[in-house]
Amino acid sequence: MTLLSRSFGREAIVSFLHRDISFSEHVAHRHLFYIVLFARLEPVFSFALVSYGAGLTSMSLRAFALSTLIGMFPGTVILNYYGKSFFSGSLLLQITLGLAVVVLILGVPIWIKRRNPWGWYDKVTGGKDDL
Repeated sequence: MTLLSRSFGREAIVSFLHRDISFSEHVAHRHLFYIVLFARLEPVFSFALVSYGAGLTSMSLRAFALSTLIGMFPGTVILNYYGKSFFSGSLLLQITLGLAVVVLILGVPIWIKRRNPWGWYDKVTGGKDDL
């Protein structure tokens, strides 16, 4: 999807809008890595949409592939564990781990917004509190 959007996407959007476009001009290239990484960690974002959007930026294919690999790894491990433990395991353990995953999924974005570790929130939003 990323290679398709990189090859054909920009021209299609330019012809549709009848003007030149620029994506991620205010975000450093290394921050695009973290944006894709967190989008992969959060199951709320559409994988296709993230891939298409990354293809419209100047993000390198290597950085995109690495951030996708790292971002998909925890979810893959958790889903495989639950698939296995669904048929063999304690119901209490499953419920506890499920609640922990939900707290992490909801808590990480809130933590980033409130604590602003390493200035991530300000770098992504440009210091605006629109979210």
